Amino acid sequence: MRNQLIKSQNFSRRAFFVAGGKILFLSTLAARMYYLQVLESKKYKLLAEGNRVKIFPVLPSRGKIVDRNGVIIAEGKLKFNIVYDVGYKGDFYKIINKLEEVLNRKIENIDEIYKKIEASKIGDVVNIEKYIEWKDVSKIEVNMPDLPGIRTIADNKRYYEYGSTVGALIGYTAKPSIEDLEDSNMYGKHYTHPDFRIGRVGLEKVLEPKLRGVAGVREVEVNSRGSFVKELDINYGEKGEDVSLTIDIELQKFVMGELSGKGGLISESGSATVLDIKTGSVLAMGSVPSYDNNNFIDGISGKDWQKLLNDIDKPLLNKSISAVYPPGSTFKTVTALAGLQSGLIKPEKTQYCGGYIEYKGRKYHCWQKRGHGRVNMYQALAQSCNVYFYRLAKVMDIDYLADIARTLGLGETTGIEIPGDKPGLIPDRNWKRGALGKPWYTGENLSVSIGQGYTLATPLQLAVLSARLASGRKVVPHIIKDDGPSHLASGQYDPEKYDVVAIDNGQKILLPKKQNQFEMIDIDRGYFRDVQKGMEMVVNSNFGTVYRNRIKDEYLRMAGKTGTAQVLNDKRFKFLPENKFERHHALFLGYAPINDPRYAVSVVIEHGGYGSTVAAPIGAKILLKAQEMGIVD
Repeated sequence: MRNQLIKSQNFSRRAFFVAGGKILFLSTLAARMYYLQVLESKKYKLLAEGNRVKIFPVLPSRGKIVDRNGVIIAEGKLKFNIVYDVGYKGDFYKIINKLEEVLNRKIENIDEIYKKIEASKIGDVVNIEKYIEWKDVSKIEVNMPDLPGIRTIADNKRYYEYGSTVGALIGYTAKPSIEDLEDSNMYGKHYTHPDFRIGRVGLEKVLEPKLRGVAGVREVEVNSRGSFVKELDINYGEKGEDVSLTIDIELQKFVMGELSGKGGLISESGSATVLDIKTGSVLAMGSVPSYDNNNFIDGISGKDWQKLLNDIDKPLLNKSISAVYPPGSTFKTVTALAGLQSGLIKPEKTQYCGGYIEYKGRKYHCWQKRGHGRVNMYQALAQSCNVYFYRLAKVMDIDYLADIARTLGLGETTGIEIPGDKPGLIPDRNWKRGALGKPWYTGENLSVSIGQGYTLATPLQLAVLSARLASGRKVVPHIIKDDGPSHLASGQYDPEKYDVVAIDNGQKILLPKKQNQFEMIDIDRGYFRDVQKGMEMVVNSNFGTVYRNRIKDEYLRMAGKTGTAQVLNDKRFKFLPENKFERHHALFLGYAPINDPRYAVSVVIEHGGYGSTVAAPIGAKILLKAQEMGIVD
């Protein structure tokens, strides 16, 4: 009896523990199910959606680049591409065969495409065909269930309406490099798209953050095989900003036409820049030879790229800002102004030119072998007499001349928004000691005074020099247009910088002043007028170097200065060799109209010969065209 009682107690105890274990197990299971189905339901729903929904980036429309009048220079044109989703693990060749049946034509380069797919990672897409017709898009969309991994995507193909007319200025877009893609924060979702492009050079590069926009997202439902079922949602992102430039495309076309076929070691090489003196706006910036930026849209071939790279006349270079030249006799305007400001010369006082002067046993020649006789400063500029400026240079401090040159815009970057702006070189004692480890010798002043020696300038700097000589102000060039009025809540504003264009609910709407907005140069106004008179005589006196190419209309007349930058030494100066490598560079800077200067121009023709016969005629035509067009801000 006792044993039976003990057995009963043991059984009850075991039953209790077993029942308790079951209850604990069931409670744990219930709690886990509650946790998964209630508390974590959102998470697992998203995971399930991830197996059902594919998300793809959508490239936004890249912003337009337009000229000052709204004429489109660069824009995106909607195209469609066929792509393959690397995440789908099906029989690629079988799928391609089906695609060929649907399109009723062969797909090119299938093996190369397959290699790209093999080298890509899940989430990437690889182009099968680019820029297909709409009828093909429709066929693919209808047959999508039978084309697993295949889909069509919209692509805003960049297009440059004027091609080589704006080649080096606008630049081009290209696929990002590995280094570019390392900065995924910069490009966000863009970089996984096969047609993602970034601005590589020129304005496309500097304007990249504005033009690019923000990528969108496309959600697509797929089945267990990864085949397209339906599109669930699409967000096109944010379009890139449109950007207006200050250039006038019609004037740009004219400038490029005038440069065509001039100079160069093969066929042509040169540049021309036109500025609005009042505002600093770049109205045209031509550089030849050029290239068609449309050739870079789909990736340029290795052969064509090497051809551009190896072209001795450098079509990839925007010569207006990135090429430097001795300014030649155009620099005599700087030397004259420095001589006047320092009190070393009087404009009416004459010096004798017998064709050369001697200094410390060396002869320094004038371009006019027989000499110019007695000339004052005006005549020396008009006839480009070297000897007059040699005599001035002998008594002038090189550091003072360098300071005046920098004040006039030489020897430092201009501040233009385009990448590649070179500072040129204005030499002085400190520069030579630091760069060459040697002292400055007075004899070197003579070469510098006529724009030779170590002196270098870009064509844009020469246009700025012309604008500053014409206005007496520190004109600063810009190419991005900014016309928008600024709204100020307070009643305070700088009347020297802004005009009140309207009052809206008591709030002044201000527009930046366009006229004479630049700081005056700290040089006597009378000395500027003296140099301007000399530049007027260069063109309009019958002994001036540009007289044959003057603008005859009284109201449109121009002033200017020619230059011939020597490639050989002065013993060969009068010789125009057949070998282009030995020819001098032809230069001209000028402005018009002389009674109220509005347009400044510089022209540089590489290995073109003489400034008066090659560069000046181009400059005159450009200034006349700008005035006839009446371009103003």
